Amino acid sequence: MSVFRIFLPHIWSNDAPWPSIRTKLGRLRLAGFVEGTTLLVLLLIAVPLKYGLDMPAFVSTMGPIHGLAFVFYFTQAAATVFSGGWTGTEITRTLFLSLVPFGTFMNDGLLHHKEQERSHV
Repeated sequence: MSVFRIFLPHIWSNDAPWPSIRTKLGRLRLAGFVEGTTLLVLLLIAVPLKYGLDMPAFVSTMGPIHGLAFVFYFTQAAATVFSGGWTGTEITRTLFLSLVPFGTFMNDGLLHHKEQERSHV
């Protein structure tokens, strides 16, 4: 049993209010949340601290964290949409919105809808 299942059992449950990481769509939704959240922290906390209080260390820390979160989201998006069951429009929308600031939040509705469709099949 993994450490994550012991300490965070709710993320493996389909009854949780947030996406389960057992499915590709769930992992994509979670990656989108993390990517969008790191961007918010970077823009609303780290950048003002850098320019307002001359504290560049937060940007130096959050910048790479956000970069890794973006790469993880994009790879999850590509793996998910090219696994099948997606229209050309959905693929274009998901990959395009991964490049738009806060696009991961905008795309979550589509991902949630697709997740619900697949869980009822």
